[in-house]
Amino acid sequence: MISVRVVISRAEYAFFCALVLAASLMSSAAIAFPELIDSNLGGEIWLDRDDAIALSFDRRPTRLEGRIVVFVGDMDVTALTVWSGTELRYEPIPVRLPRGRQTVVVYVVRDERWAEIASLPLQVLGRLGVREANIDLRADISFDAQLDEHHSGDATPPEDERYAEVNGSAGLSTLTNFGTTQITSEWTTVFSSSRSDALRFAEEGSDASRIDLADYRVELRRGGTQVQVGHIGFGDHRHLISNLQRRGIRLRQTIGSWTDVSATLLSGRRIVGAENFTGIQDADALLAALTIGLVPIDRDALRVRIETSALWSSVEETKSDFNSGQVRDSESSRGVGIVLSGDAWAERVRYSGSWARSSFKNKPDTELFLGLDVQSAKRETSDAYYTDLEISVLRDHPIFEDHRVSATLTAGFEQVDPFYRSLGAFAFADQRQYRLGGSIDLAGIAMQLDHAWLRDNLDRVAGVLVTRTRDLSFNFVLPIANFVPEHTSVTLRTLIPSFNYSLRRTDQKASNGGTVFSANAIPSQLSTTHTVRADWFLEDWGLDYSFSQSFQNNRQTGRKQADLRSRIHILSVSFRPLEELALRAGTSFTRQRDFESGLSASNHAVDAGVTWRFWPGWTISADASYSMDTDSRDTFESNFSSVNARLVREFELAIPKLEKRRGRVFLAFNRQSNEFQANLANVDTRAETWVLTAGASLSLF
Repeated sequence: MISVRVVISRAEYAFFCALVLAASLMSSAAIAFPELIDSNLGGEIWLDRDDAIALSFDRRPTRLEGRIVVFVGDMDVTALTVWSGTELRYEPIPVRLPRGRQTVVVYVVRDERWAEIASLPLQVLGRLGVREANIDLRADISFDAQLDEHHSGDATPPEDERYAEVNGSAGLSTLTNFGTTQITSEWTTVFSSSRSDALRFAEEGSDASRIDLADYRVELRRGGTQVQVGHIGFGDHRHLISNLQRRGIRLRQTIGSWTDVSATLLSGRRIVGAENFTGIQDADALLAALTIGLVPIDRDALRVRIETSALWSSVEETKSDFNSGQVRDSESSRGVGIVLSGDAWAERVRYSGSWARSSFKNKPDTELFLGLDVQSAKRETSDAYYTDLEISVLRDHPIFEDHRVSATLTAGFEQVDPFYRSLGAFAFADQRQYRLGGSIDLAGIAMQLDHAWLRDNLDRVAGVLVTRTRDLSFNFVLPIANFVPEHTSVTLRTLIPSFNYSLRRTDQKASNGGTVFSANAIPSQLSTTHTVRADWFLEDWGLDYSFSQSFQNNRQTGRKQADLRSRIHILSVSFRPLEELALRAGTSFTRQRDFESGLSASNHAVDAGVTWRFWPGWTISADASYSMDTDSRDTFESNFSSVNARLVREFELAIPKLEKRRGRVFLAFNRQSNEFQANLANVDTRAETWVLTAGASLSLF
């Protein structure tokens, strides 16, 4: 045997290693994966279930580069693919493409190493050309039972000493997408085992169905067309049609980006149940509206929208049993209105305003005339209008370090003429109001000031007082803790509170407006309320104290001593020694003095509570309260106390093929005691009750 030994230097060894590494890198760089350059997937492309998937590459991979593997969703379809030049095709035979949205992922596999080179969305049409179809079910059921009860003294006995009832609700939401057309719907039904808790028990009494339709909405959208049927919200005009929530039909058509037209037909009454399904089957109670919206200017510097509306409405109550608490009433209104809104200078200025004219009439009910010569109400036509302006003077303007300042000014005017009324909106008639306000936020220090002037009896009707009201409100928030340096000791930081002060001042004066009211019959009153609040919060505990003083200064001639003063102290504390344990306690003291009678009334109250999650899913909570009312002359004394305790078990229920559903069961105890003594009237009442209840609830879907 011949042995050869080669000796090389360290420099030669390092050069050899570098040469091997470079050759390895050059070999790896030489293997470039094929590039996907085109396909029939992605974007708005939708395929039928029998359509082929075509993937075009810049070239076919060599043996050294590996092989192409294709996944459709979680299914490897590589064995069913065929090369045609540089195009790889997958023909979905015998397995058709899955409906809906999937993902096609393309890999290059070499020596058991996988490299992803493309991921493409696959969208496959369903039956009838459906691109997307979703159905969401929801169902909740609850069981409540009164296991026992006790009452004594003057306590009113309950209707049932023991009872059990089951309530529930079920809902269905659907979405069907046909591409340019989309249909959505929402349905909610409710169930009650007790007839008295049925949805329409107040209307139908013992004939009310235990299972009923609470609400539904079906909406179709196609391009700029929108159709809604069911419970819909409609109306952006403050005085004519304002956010009506009724059952009906609405058609809205958008024309370009600057015009929209909507026609709406709603029920004049609030409807639940399956009867009058569309809401427009009762011709005696209908509201019809037509709205045209225009956006003549839509720029960053100025945006303007003009909306015109017309409303016709009539509600005629059918004859009903007077003993059931219903009185026949028939009324109608028709009106027109214009809304102007928009913004300017990148929304630094926002404005809105409207004008409405409504003609309203109460139709006469001859059954109420009782044979007398009664003058029927005349149709009244009145106007209502308003304007609001908001200016952002400063918007997150930097001042120092990381602190910023924002400032806003507001102004408004509103007038509703006497006798104004619209069945599509609610407004206080015969009032005129001016408003000015402003707010500023400086690094968390916030101040807000609002001032309003209000006047009624705009026509100065003889025999009716004219009341002028000035209302001032001011609020100041000072989070002192936000400005404490971070290196401040924890002990000192806990002593620094967040501070809040508010002021409310209302000045009301009446004048006779040229009528014959005597001076001592004209009211004049000034009410002022000051409130101070301080909050201390740390990780485990919190303390809150507030003091409020109200003074009602009666300036009416002959009643200047009829003033009232009220002072309220409230203190509450919370403590969480453990994550599973929370404690709280509080007390309050209220004293009100009537200067005219010299009598003072007071209230003392204390309460405490605890919540303990003593085991996963198990929670026990309890609270107790006591309050006492009395006056300075001991004319009466009232004491009220209550104790509540509840044990709750939360759980998750595993349902096959569904996610886990949450539920809970509980056992609760409530005790109340009330004592009242009126010494002058020789009245002494005592009542005590306690109730033991249990229940369970479960979300099925």
